[in-house]
Amino acid sequence: MGVPNDGFPAARRELPAPAAPLGAVRAPRDPIIGQCPGLRRVLAAADKIAPTTMSVLVAGETGTGKEGLARRLHDASKRTGPFVVVNCASLPPELVESELFGHERGAFTGAVAPRKGLVLEASCGTLFLDEVGELPMDVQAKLLRLLQEKEVRPLGGQRVVKVDVRVVAATWRDLRARVAAGAFREDLFYRLATFELALPPLRERGDDVLLLSRHIVDGFARQPGIGRRTLARTAGAALRAHEWRGNVRELQTVLARAAVLGDGRVITGADIRAALPAAKSEEASVEERVLALVTSAGEVAVGQVMAALRVPRTTAWRALAALVGAGKIEAMGETRGRRYRWAARAPVAEAAPLDNPRTRQVLGIVTREGVVTRRRVVELLGVSESTAGRMLAVMAAAGTLAQKGSGRGLAYVFACRARRALPSAGDDGVAQNALPAGRA
Repeated sequence: MGVPNDGFPAARRELPAPAAPLGAVRAPRDPIIGQCPGLRRVLAAADKIAPTTMSVLVAGETGTGKEGLARRLHDASKRTGPFVVVNCASLPPELVESELFGHERGAFTGAVAPRKGLVLEASCGTLFLDEVGELPMDVQAKLLRLLQEKEVRPLGGQRVVKVDVRVVAATWRDLRARVAAGAFREDLFYRLATFELALPPLRERGDDVLLLSRHIVDGFARQPGIGRRTLARTAGAALRAHEWRGNVRELQTVLARAAVLGDGRVITGADIRAALPAAKSEEASVEERVLALVTSAGEVAVGQVMAALRVPRTTAWRALAALVGAGKIEAMGETRGRRYRWAARAPVAEAAPLDNPRTRQVLGIVTREGVVTRRRVVELLGVSESTAGRMLAVMAAAGTLAQKGSGRGLAYVFACRARRALPSAGDDGVAQNALPAGRA
């Protein structure tokens, strides 16, 4: 698999390669290395998808080579424009819209000149949105319009601009869970995932770790201060034995440490083991990840924990039991089919995941209007009724909202104990300690 590159700015623009002879196929500049069946199936599908103009969603853990696959799609396509990379997670929230869609002069303080934006920079080429799950909700709406109408409206502009661009998005998150939790638009997810490619993690790729290691070590010969290195047989055994939770990026780091700190030009198994990071308490790590999963999904079952965290059933049960005992989550239902959610008695700051963009939007509605219904959430956030219902139920269980009425008249208002936990005012319109009129 292609070796991920680190240390680049949030956005990069690469000029198209010189035109190939008529009828020739552009070869990817950085071949994806690996022979495992799972990877070969992904690459075969990518080669069929590449000539189309449809959007692609690349899923995979951090460090699996999602950008390398996106670059392969671009290089094997017939698109003549540049390959533009945008790291959505590293763009400041207040500048995301301007960076992507551009702005007119005077659109905001400091906008002294118009800016074209990265979408137009990628015209006739490919726009790669890395970590697309981190985009704010208002920007998600504009991205949806780009995918549907092939047009953008620069910030502060009065006219729309047509654009020919192919969008390839990538994420390490489970976007379906994010949709269910109200953190990602459902309609945008289906637009992005016209084709969905899931890269396997390195620990599931067998001897590919050895192929990648040889490729990385060969590259050390061109790096100052390292020079030519080779791998001993004992290094192969150590490489196979490690789980590589950080995937190719972790492999790069460990091999670089071993090459620099080792005693000779041959990297041994002892060098690899010495270069591996110190292990963190597994139980503590699993509990932290379970809490993150509950925050994003609203509620989970033991099977979901096993699948998402890739841990055995006993480890999942132990983590869930510890969190229940600590009062952070609570169990619902009988033993068979039991699910877990934030405990109603948990501290408000912990029980209410207020950093969720859609949760903040719902709080903004309640702040402005005093009450919110499922239909109102559907109307303003563009989610399905079932998703809206789950969002409101999770916020009620967390103690942020309280139910009012029942049946068709069911609505939600601020829960008394959530009033002091509201965040400071921001772009989502939730003011610090704000309460709807008449509810002080």
